[in-house]
Amino acid sequence: DIRVLRGVEDEKAYEKGMNNTTTAYDLMLIFDRIATGKAVDATSCAAMIDMLKAQHFKEIIAGKLPDKVQVASKSGWITGVHHDSGIVFLPDGRKYVLVLLSKDIGDDEAAIGEEATVSRIVYDHMMGIPVAGDPMVKGAVAGEGEGPDGGQGEALAARGGQGDMSAAWPVVDRL
Repeated sequence: DIRVLRGVEDEKAYEKGMNNTTTAYDLMLIFDRIATGKAVDATSCAAMIDMLKAQHFKEIIAGKLPDKVQVASKSGWITGVHHDSGIVFLPDGRKYVLVLLSKDIGDDEAAIGEEATVSRIVYDHMMGIPVAGDPMVKGAVAGEGEGPDGGQGEALAARGGQGDMSAAWPVVDRL
């Protein structure tokens, strides 16, 4: 569930424990609607994608992907938390939505690296590249199935050395 309890820079509310919350699945649904042109209308979604492609912070989802891969994403962070959500445009014309959320991070740089590795694992999976030897795959729980809205998607949850991470991505071409 998405809960907005305070503004981004509202330090007083933050100190009182009023925090905005979301889930990887909720963000996946929003980005999927943008990717498929159904968030508002096709023209508005195209404008949103262009804006998201201009994202300045590209360390997580785009961080370890090949340069030719376009990513339209939105990242955010506060102490102990790093998030990135976006649409990945594959060289063959397919696209997918990826949402990476983390919390309880002790080492920001290491956590960003782990999230970027998860992004690369998903990319390699989508491109048919084997990833079984990657150490990030160990201990991960992955599954494919039907979401609450009947759409097909995949999810990954892992406990890494740098905190808890969750991810969700629909296979947009199957929706």
